[in-house]
Amino acid sequence: MSGKEPLSGLIDFHAHILPGLDDGPQTMAEAEALLRQAYGEGIRVIFATSHYRPRLWQYPPERYWQQLEAVQALTRQLGLDLRILPGSEVFYSGELIRALAEDLCRPLRNRFVLLEFAPDVPFPKMLRAMDILTANRYRPLVAHVERYACIQARPGLVRQLKEAGGWVQVNTGSIAGPPAPPVERAAARRLLRGTLIDILGTDCHHTAQRPASYQACADYLLRRCSEEYAWRLLVENPGVIFREP
Repeated sequence: MSGKEPLSGLIDFHAHILPGLDDGPQTMAEAEALLRQAYGEGIRVIFATSHYRPRLWQYPPERYWQQLEAVQALTRQLGLDLRILPGSEVFYSGELIRALAEDLCRPLRNRFVLLEFAPDVPFPKMLRAMDILTANRYRPLVAHVERYACIQARPGLVRQLKEAGGWVQVNTGSIAGPPAPPVERAAARRLLRGTLIDILGTDCHHTAQRPASYQACADYLLRRCSEEYAWRLLVENPGVIFREP
């Protein structure tokens, strides 16, 4: 693997690109700009993980599928070689399993669930969520793990999440690229040094703020990590989720 040429064929497992569903783009024109940006960053597969949070970001399932189909059609009209796949960023609550069963929110492929918590979540609550999801035959993927105060204070706790069956996702911008809060960048890079990250995602919302930035992170990985670990983050682990069920 070489870092001399920009990487292509990247998979974004955490992206807010469907307009009008959450705090991502509000119009199709904004979604188009974000798609073009992602394509320019070498991304070729995007999981459209709109927020799902009861009583805050909650919409009829048919609305999600309508917007997904509209964005898929847009990529074809634009001639972009982009695959847009379904998923949700699901806020953990007692309604989680019911919401998944009723398609109020949806896993990624192969029963991976992109799971979000409040920034100040107590760590035992995170562990409990791992137990509930795995008991129901889902595979938890903890979103932007570098944002949680308990992990920022003790990054080694991620090992317990992984021992409980969880995978962890870190935002590309937290590692390198657009400015990130110092505490999040520090936590992300400590996790990277400890080879504790499983999956990357842009968590893109808009082209200017929280953009679809990937190349700076990929370059950082290729310069700072072992070739084996960079391969695992950029190819091997994404393949586990992305492969056809």
